[in-house]
Amino acid sequence: MQKSNTIQAKPRLKWVDCAKGVAMLSVILGHCLEYINSDMGCKTLLLPIVYSFSIPLFFMISGFFHKSEGVGFGKYLLKKTKSILVPYATFTVICLAVSAIRIYIFKTPLDYTVFQEFKLIVVQRHYNMLWFMAVLFLTEIAAYFLLRKRNYILISVVIAISVLSAFLLRRYGFLNLPWSIDIVPFAMVFYAVGFAVRNMEEKVLCKWLFPAYLVVGLALTIINLKITSGLRYVNMYKADYGSLPLYFLAGIAMSLAILCLCKWIGKSKLFGYIGKNSLIFYGFHLTVLTFLMHFIRKIPLNSYLIYIAVVFVALVIITAIVSILPPIINNTPLCILFGKPYKKKSKQINCIK
Repeated sequence: MQKSNTIQAKPRLKWVDCAKGVAMLSVILGHCLEYINSDMGCKTLLLPIVYSFSIPLFFMISGFFHKSEGVGFGKYLLKKTKSILVPYATFTVICLAVSAIRIYIFKTPLDYTVFQEFKLIVVQRHYNMLWFMAVLFLTEIAAYFLLRKRNYILISVVIAISVLSAFLLRRYGFLNLPWSIDIVPFAMVFYAVGFAVRNMEEKVLCKWLFPAYLVVGLALTIINLKITSGLRYVNMYKADYGSLPLYFLAGIAMSLAILCLCKWIGKSKLFGYIGKNSLIFYGFHLTVLTFLMHFIRKIPLNSYLIYIAVVFVALVIITAIVSILPPIINNTPLCILFGKPYKKKSKQINCIK
């Protein structure tokens, strides 16, 4: 029998891909709800509920897979640079190209010129969708040093001091740092919880805990909205947290509910596909939504039902269009621009997903 030259990759956790897919669809849904009609959208509970877990869940999943033991910092940094910073540069070019098309072809008046937008993306002070990738990269680097020795008391103290400092400085108008560094302490909370969950997976992610997590998460989200004056929805991007304890507990509870549900289900072709290609969906969904808005603005949204219908149609269209891209990207050397390594196998180039 002939030996196969194929290198066996580590099996993926399909339920985690499913959870990433849910998180990614929730991000797209949240943006549709907010962009299509922010005034009407903010009056519903759907938007704050979606925003309560979409980004926190991504950070928890990243923490779940964190591994720095036995890995030199240089190797770790290179890996994160390839998987996060290279796509960051790729999506920067795409964002600038979209802005140029809107300005020079669609004649849409924008707040910034293409060059001004380039400077804003490079400095990255809570700007554009790329803020998430900048924060994720810095969080991964911080986690390398903070989580190595697994001293949970030290980890908790450092994160608590960082969060409190960032929150107080932000409240008094002293924070809006380059590369959104001021968001990193808040992201680290969810990242560290995800890291801890990996060691307690069987105890924490039980299917019978799903309803308890869901009820607690929903309740805390609603309470946070009710007791915080002027808070329409929690938003890490805008540093709108309301009550910090409620924000963190609600985000963790809702994220654990999604993880429990996905582990219970096991796998889903749709969610799994989106989850495996979540970075591509993240990078392109706003581009599609931006062009859709040129047509959506012509629709009279004179009732809540019409608004919700338009939101979900937009969600389906965006998902369908972006779904075409992964096979094109993953089966060519283009995949390296989106953070995925590739190897040449005979005459065919395949991405390692």
